[in-house]
Amino acid sequence: MKIEVTINGKVVDVNINSKLKVSNDELYTVKVIDDINDVVQDIKVKQIACGVEHTFIIDECDRLLSTGRNNYGQLGLEDNVDRNIFTYTGYDGVQQVVCGEYCTYIIDEYDRLFATGLNDKGQLGLGDNKNRNEFIFTDRRGVKQISCGERHTFIINKYGWLFCAGCNSEGQLGLGDTDDRDVFTYTGIGNIKQVACGGEYTFIIDNVGNLLGAGSNYFGQLGLGDNNNNICKFTNTYITNAQQVSCGRLHTFVITKDGNVLATGRNENGQLGLGDNNDRRVFTYTGYDIIKEIICGEFNTFAISKYGGLYATGWNEHNQLGLGDNNERYKFTDTGCQDIVKVACGRYHTVIMNYNGVILATGDNDYGQLGIGNNDDKNTFTKINISK
Repeated sequence: MKIEVTINGKVVDVNINSKLKVSNDELYTVKVIDDINDVVQDIKVKQIACGVEHTFIIDECDRLLSTGRNNYGQLGLEDNVDRNIFTYTGYDGVQQVVCGEYCTYIIDEYDRLFATGLNDKGQLGLGDNKNRNEFIFTDRRGVKQISCGERHTFIINKYGWLFCAGCNSEGQLGLGDTDDRDVFTYTGIGNIKQVACGGEYTFIIDNVGNLLGAGSNYFGQLGLGDNNNNICKFTNTYITNAQQVSCGRLHTFVITKDGNVLATGRNENGQLGLGDNNDRRVFTYTGYDIIKEIICGEFNTFAISKYGGLYATGWNEHNQLGLGDNNERYKFTDTGCQDIVKVACGRYHTVIMNYNGVILATGDNDYGQLGIGNNDDKNTFTKINISK
């Protein structure tokens, strides 16, 4: 923020704490210049979200800002120009932001759903396959939760009803077929507590705690004991006490109500944290029981402990684990970050937030997705400067 003073028609820039002498016969005006990016620098962040190479934040005033790759209009800035600093989108009163690979969804203060970005499979739910570079109202109201896969999207409304749109080539929409949908379609399933989308598969948890999955199962990511593919209807996994589910591209984690952490699916990069790189086809106990939340990246995984510590395992070629090197990890490794409350994973970068609303980022920054004002990569979690 700065002050602009005009004296006898001449503009003079003045710092907010500086002094300026004006004689009695001089005419002057004072204007506060309230640049949105300058204001946000001193405001806490409430929410973070990452796509493949783009990042969004919501600040404590419920304003929406974005940075990174924008080739499909996923930043919602009415153009296709990349950004390397967090840029105000013009949207206030935003409750929730969720990023797909190259698209973005927001829920506004009235629980309405808006979408922008890549729409090649109808994943925006707008009734066509046309990409958008600004947030468009999807005609869905009363939305409480969103989850995005590679090219498909699920929402839960205020009644607990489950809707879906987008690619369905592997049966990931759970509708009993493999036909894509370009509008949000009711699945016929209600009383849903959580939905989580993997690359080409989907999990839901009902209000009782039953865990059901649909879609691709080639690497055992559905945890059904086999790798039979194209599960086109939501199928019970026989886990009946699920508290939270998180999906990567090909791997899945579940935290049960009694605190057990289970994992299944692809493990080529050690993303299951089991000390090896062998895939699993059934949900396997990881040995961890003090975990508050699991967040899956595409081929890596983060865990927030009940005490706010952050642990990471899996793919690290682009330093997205923030451990100071690019070596893979096969067990959850302490990142040294404390008091962490939120984690968002892109394909090549990771953004975290602590309880003070401070955000830090690590990994690849080719498209400015770290929001640090340049395109320099980081190999440890680095505080993000949101100022202009």
